[in-house]
Amino acid sequence: APQELGIRYTLKNISQPAEVYKNKAGAQVISLEMTDIPRVKKIPYTRPIYDRVPIAYFAPSLFVYYETQGSLSNWKEFGMWQFGMLRGRDALPEDIRNEIHQLTDSLGDDRQKVEAIYNLLGKKTRYVAILFGIGGQRPASAIDVCSSGYGDCKGLTNFMRAMLQEVGITSNYTTISTRNRQLLKDFASVGQMNHVILQVPIKNDTIWLECTNPQLPFGYVHGDIAGHDAIEVSRAGGRLVHIPAYPDSTNLARNQIRLQLDGSGIADIDVSSVFYNLRMESRIPVYKMGRDEQKKAILRMLYAPQAEIDKSEFKMEGPVLSLDAHVRSKNYTTATGKRLFVPVCPIRRDTSIPAVDEERLEDFYIETGYCDEDEIIITLPEGSEIEATPSDVIINESFASFHSIIKRKGSQIIITNRLLVKSGTYDQSSYSRFIEFMKKVNTAYGQKVVLKKIN
Repeated sequence: APQELGIRYTLKNISQPAEVYKNKAGAQVISLEMTDIPRVKKIPYTRPIYDRVPIAYFAPSLFVYYETQGSLSNWKEFGMWQFGMLRGRDALPEDIRNEIHQLTDSLGDDRQKVEAIYNLLGKKTRYVAILFGIGGQRPASAIDVCSSGYGDCKGLTNFMRAMLQEVGITSNYTTISTRNRQLLKDFASVGQMNHVILQVPIKNDTIWLECTNPQLPFGYVHGDIAGHDAIEVSRAGGRLVHIPAYPDSTNLARNQIRLQLDGSGIADIDVSSVFYNLRMESRIPVYKMGRDEQKKAILRMLYAPQAEIDKSEFKMEGPVLSLDAHVRSKNYTTATGKRLFVPVCPIRRDTSIPAVDEERLEDFYIETGYCDEDEIIITLPEGSEIEATPSDVIINESFASFHSIIKRKGSQIIITNRLLVKSGTYDQSSYSRFIEFMKKVNTAYGQKVVLKKIN
């Protein structure tokens, strides 16, 4: 490369340094040679591929690109270049300006105004991937997005930024990777990021907006960016920031189930479930389904043989999705003579348990933690008594914990389950314990109460 470009490099998962020298023509030469590179096996519960393979990053200190000039000496300089491409692209048509003020002038605080404008963005635009304009680096102008009704992450974020600016609210265009959680702190380069979101600092809070999908709850940080590094772009340049991740216990699915049995195997099941944060996000496709498809999806969530749904309702409030349903299963229990075998957990959990890898050489990694909580009340049929109940299960490990407690109370059996899986990196020696842990959890969920007919 020409010496004046000042090519920099950094290496990841590579032990030997590159060779740097000038050739006879005075150009800068960076030479990196690797041999005997081990294969990378695709195995469960490992860190993302970008953290496991050898990678060499190269970037110029100074550059001219599509008639723009910039520096990648550090993230601040990168942000100066990015901010320069936003100048003059925040003008809005007069009718939109009037609509924004009609919508927000009577609102009390900045958070309400941001939410109102975010909802307006969702009504007026849709996402379309666009790679034109300085190699896909410069956003479409707010006027163009407004007139066409569509834009990519850059254009939609810039449009939202312009609308907030109209009501005096400062926001920051922010570049982020949906693949890598971490950016290289001391090595600025364009290719580390593949997405743009909007940061809105308000009093006592910071709101992160995903402008490509305003159907997400306002201010919700979705799973592709939660816990990731990002570069905040402002007039002062670029700044490395970190998007907060949800604590494992708040990625919660809470189920309250009342199950009324009769002596013939029929069960009336009342389900009340609430899903929070990332568990809510995974249920959004079901929430958006038509009524018939929703019912099929609910039945797939339950262990309820020969079941019918006569009532179901989803509600969403912020990052919380709730489900209330009544299900009748015509063959919930299994009869053998005078005995009825009753599953203790009607929630179907399709936990895939990989085989133990005796040759595993890598630590095991849980990217996203979560929590399941169940309260299940089973009311016995008349003319029956409890003959046997499963034993309580209590397991505590560094990577997860589980308890399943079964109590008798008159004609009812009350089961409480709580599973907490903790995100993090754990020594490879604990992987076999993790597999055994999940097997025990699955066994506990699949246990049965034995009832005996007394007349």
